[in-house]
Amino acid sequence: MNTNHAVIGYYTAKSWRLPPHLCEAIASHHNAEQTFLSPLGKDVEQKNLLAILKMAEHICQSYRVLGNHRVDHEWNAVGAAILEYVGLSDYDFENLEATCQEMTATAKVVTTNNGQPPAHRRHPMTTPLVITVISADKPGLVESLAQTISRHGGNWLESRMARMAGQFAGILRVDVGNDQLEALRIDLEGLTSLGINVQVAISGQAEEPVQSALILNLVGNDRAGIVHEVSRVLASHGVNVESLETECVPAPMSADMLFKAEAHLGVYPQTDLDALRDALENLTDDLMVELRSAD
Repeated sequence: MNTNHAVIGYYTAKSWRLPPHLCEAIASHHNAEQTFLSPLGKDVEQKNLLAILKMAEHICQSYRVLGNHRVDHEWNAVGAAILEYVGLSDYDFENLEATCQEMTATAKVVTTNNGQPPAHRRHPMTTPLVITVISADKPGLVESLAQTISRHGGNWLESRMARMAGQFAGILRVDVGNDQLEALRIDLEGLTSLGINVQVAISGQAEEPVQSALILNLVGNDRAGIVHEVSRVLASHGVNVESLETECVPAPMSADMLFKAEAHLGVYPQTDLDALRDALENLTDDLMVELRSAD
C-alpha cells in the first residue's frame, strides 16, 4: 500500500470535518519545502501551522524526545526559510530552544502519592553550579550547552546571554546530581573542541546579607577610563554591581560621543546614598547621575 501516516492523518482529519488548512498541514508536514520554498506560496493559516509544527519537531528532536536521528535533515532543508517567515533570527530560536529545555527539566519530576514525589527523590543530593561561556557567535551554541546539561540530568535554572562584535558570552546557573557532577564538568570542558570555552564553578551556599536594589543611570562625554573610575567609586562605597550595560552614542548636534550606562546595584543598609551620588558627580562636571530604587 503506497501511503504513510501523513496521508492517513489527512483523510482522518478530513473525515472529522476539521478545517481545510489543518488537514493540508497534516498532509504536508514532512514536505514543508514545498510550502516554504515554492514561489507559488500556500494558505497563510497552513503556513503558520506548519511553521509552529516544524519548529516544535526540531526542538523535540534536538533533545531526543522525538525519533532517534542525531541530524534533523528536514530542518536543515527548510529551517532557515521558516525562521525568516516567522521573523526569528538563529539567535532568537536558540534562546527559544534553551527556554524549552529549562521548562522540560523542571517538568521531569515524576510524582506519586497524591502529587508528592517518590520518597527517594524528595531530597536529591545536588550541587549548584555557575557556568560561564564565551565563543565566536555561531548557530547551535545554546543547543550544544543545553544538550550537554540535559544528558547529565542537570536542571537549567537561569541564564543571561548576549552577543557583541561577533562574540557570544553567557552565564548560567545549573543544579546537577552529585553523581553526575564530574562527568558534566568533563563534557562541558570538552566543548572546547567546538570552539566553545566553558568554565564551571560551584556556587556558594552561604546566605547573602539583605541588600536594597537600586538602578544607576549615567550620561556624560565619553573618555578612556570612565568605566574604571565609576567602578572604583562603587567599590569604595561597598556597592555590589549586579548587572552593567554601557554604550557610546553620537551626541545630538555634535560629532562627540556620549557615554551611557545603566547598572543594577545591590546596596547595604549602611551605605550613604547621598555620598555615593556626590562621589559619582564629582568624577567630571559633565556627568549626569540618576540613582533610584528598583522597586
